[in-house]
Amino acid sequence: MDQKRSLVTDMTRTEEFGIDVSGNQALRTPDGKVVLNHINWDQALAQTSPGKVRFVAMRAGISWGYVDPTFAYNWAALRKRGVFRAAYHVFYPNEDPVRQAEHFVNVMGGDFGEFGPVADIELHAGAHACPPKRYMERLKVYLDALYGLTRRRLVIYSRASFMDTFVTGSQAPAAWYNGFDWWLAHYLRNQDEHPGPPALPRGVDRSRVILHQTSENKVKGRGQKYGMWSDGIDYNRWIGVMGLNDYMCEASEDESAVDEESEVRLLYGDLEDWCSQMGRRLIDLEVLRDRFGALMGL
Repeated sequence: MDQKRSLVTDMTRTEEFGIDVSGNQALRTPDGKVVLNHINWDQALAQTSPGKVRFVAMRAGISWGYVDPTFAYNWAALRKRGVFRAAYHVFYPNEDPVRQAEHFVNVMGGDFGEFGPVADIELHAGAHACPPKRYMERLKVYLDALYGLTRRRLVIYSRASFMDTFVTGSQAPAAWYNGFDWWLAHYLRNQDEHPGPPALPRGVDRSRVILHQTSENKVKGRGQKYGMWSDGIDYNRWIGVMGLNDYMCEASEDESAVDEESEVRLLYGDLEDWCSQMGRRLIDLEVLRDRFGALMGL
């Protein structure tokens, strides 16, 4: 997935810019205990290169019990400063998916941010080893539970190679993939920002991709520039089909009304996946889509 350095020797990205943070940006003792989790957000938001920070994603928790020690402070601090916020939660494929969704919602405490909640899908090794069919099924249960608890548009964070290898595998991509927005990682080896666009997981439509994580957390001194204790920090760019402000206005409207289009997409996906798993087409799916769309007035 990495590209050669020669691709970006004089490439400058101009899309809306953002960063993502977690307890990794906190000051810690040698045994890993957090000593100070206060990022200097005034310093971070004053930076203009490589772009003014318009949005920040923050880790809320992991699995069903861990709460990121920096989340509460960062979440409240950026709300006061009017920055678009996204909370993300690291999914464990072999743990109870409903319990994980409930934990994520509890950590957010009723404030789901300006973006929808983000499902961080990037673990597969060791205790997280999971066959793709099971991974896909459990991920869908988790996302359904999360949507049911928040009624908010959801975002999936991952990367193309991960989804293709560990979630989709030899299966057909799930139709429900396109019921969610996507935040995709795609880096360069030299830590410059990837010029984009990111590679797409199989089955994901380009129009559903809203964010590109362009560079990962390994550049010495980058974190200190943003008032953090860590050396590195991830860079991200807005690449949605509509502008960032327009997207946020639409997301705000969704807070008080169900996103009917996404619900219909998910229902279509469930029906198509079910028919595929049965090994036969009980009804022509194009006719089904037309009839269902007409019923919903879409």
